[in-house]
Amino acid sequence: MCNIVLAYSKVYLEHDLVDYMLDILPTKGRDNYSALIVDDDFNISLIHSKDYDTFKTLTFKTLVDSDMLVKFLLLHSRAIPETETNTYNGPNIYSNNRFYVAHHGIIPNAERINKKIKIDSQALLDIYKTIDYKNIDNWFMQSVKKYPRSSVEIVYDVENDKLVIANTFMPLYYTIIDDVYIYVTYKVDDRFCSMQPYSVRVIDLRRLEQIH
Repeated sequence: MCNIVLAYSKVYLEHDLVDYMLDILPTKGRDNYSALIVDDDFNISLIHSKDYDTFKTLTFKTLVDSDMLVKFLLLHSRAIPETETNTYNGPNIYSNNRFYVAHHGIIPNAERINKKIKIDSQALLDIYKTIDYKNIDNWFMQSVKKYPRSSVEIVYDVENDKLVIANTFMPLYYTIIDDVYIYVTYKVDDRFCSMQPYSVRVIDLRRLEQIH
């Protein structure tokens, strides 16, 4: 099982909050860890390690020892099935230079979307090519009809500086701590509320306003 921990803020993420996020990440998915960090100048860092202690040290060091003011942090941990161990051991946040995607769940028949993918999560890179921000609700439901899936989908669109947060009928929880929005795929405590199934939200990171 995977775990996703996402946070974004109108100001920046305090180090103690980042430490909290890193601590709750390995509750699920203890085989592979990735972090996507976007600072206030929209510089991107992608960190990956199969060892949690190494991953946490690298991620925290990147945040603390740099001059970064981080407004967006995406953490992803993955439990790798034995059948996948020898086929893909890279970061579990996938990119095609426009999109970075993190996925929790199952996309059946993903190889029909793209025969070259190694893990079903990568199919989101093709699914989101047609994204229509002006009609996002309809676009999302049509995409689910065309590509049925049980999923939580976190997508960063580099070209438009937009963050898409979506789920079908997989659980996704959210809360606000010190004006920071936090989303998790596994409920940490009673501060977290459930997103409705088949929900999609778009965040404009240039303005850091929820536009849907």
